[in-house]
Amino acid sequence: MSKQQVPPQLALNRFLDALRDEAAVNVSFRNRLIEALALEVLIEGEEEISTLDPVSLAITKGESAFRRIYEQLNAAGIRAVLLEAKLATRPDLTGQNKSGLINMLYQRARNRAAERGRIEG
Repeated sequence: MSKQQVPPQLALNRFLDALRDEAAVNVSFRNRLIEALALEVLIEGEEEISTLDPVSLAITKGESAFRRIYEQLNAAGIRAVLLEAKLATRPDLTGQNKSGLINMLYQRARNRAAERGRIEG
């Protein structure tokens, strides 16, 4: 790629356009950007919630906010989050109701964060 000189504003606009485009198609990248901004962002809808990293949420949100987010999912959705994040196995989920699944999700996400040194155990 040849280097061409462009005005600073045009270079910045191109960079921001690329950032915006990637955030629009890459949900994980978008979530990392939002987390880095440390802003309160409205999170709703099963599709939005299922893309979030429960370990990061357990670190950055209080327990009540964490619970409010995951209360929006049904029990099957919470099971899927636990399995996708590798915080539980199918046998772990047997016989758990929605409240028990949210408790498990929060505790195991906090434990994983502690194991990785991201929070105090």
